[in-house]
Amino acid sequence: EPYRRQRQMCIRDRLADGNAVTIRELDEKAKAQGISQRTMREARSRMKEELDYRMNEKQENTIRLKKQGRMGDGRILE
Repeated sequence: EPYRRQRQMCIRDRLADGNAVTIRELDEKAKAQGISQRTMREARSRMKEELDYRMNEKQENTIRLKKQGRMGDGRILE
């Protein structure tokens, strides 16, 4: 379980700026850290409610965190 959370945090950290990133780029960065493509796919699957998938102008699959607002006490508004 801690391993899964670590992979999900890796994805959240990479997407924290709100910009879309290609899944290929995300997987390449993970591979450089010794994380398999399958592990990343599983982490993205567990995060499906948090992620927004789209196709960019180059017809590449992209991913970004869904837009969310935060309350002063840390609660998230969707």
